[in-house]
Amino acid sequence: MQDQTAGTTPISFIHQTKDGLVHLLVRAVKKRWVAMYWDSEVAGISPCATLAEANETVLRCFRNICLGHQCSTACGPVDDIGVHKSDDLWGMIRDI
Repeated sequence: MQDQTAGTTPISFIHQTKDGLVHLLVRAVKKRWVAMYWDSEVAGISPCATLAEANETVLRCFRNICLGHQCSTACGPVDDIGVHKSDDLWGMIRDI
C-alpha cells in the first residue's frame, strides 16, 4: 500500500486491527480527491488537490490512529466499493 502514495492508483484498503476493521479509501470527486478513513469509533475526510496528496493523507491518518499496526493476512486491498459500503457506519461513501 505504501507504494501507492507516488503512484496513479487511489488507495482502497481495509486493515484488521485488534479493535476491528479500519477502512482507508481515496476517491475522485469532481476535480479533486478525497481521503477517507473510518472504523467503529472515528471517521475523517480530507479534501486534497492531487491523488498523491490524498494517498499520503489517508496513510498518515491510519498511522496516527493505529500506531504500530502490523498487517496480517486479514488486511488487504478492496476492489469492490460495496465491501467498504457494507461497513460504512458513518455514511462516508455517497453514490458518486
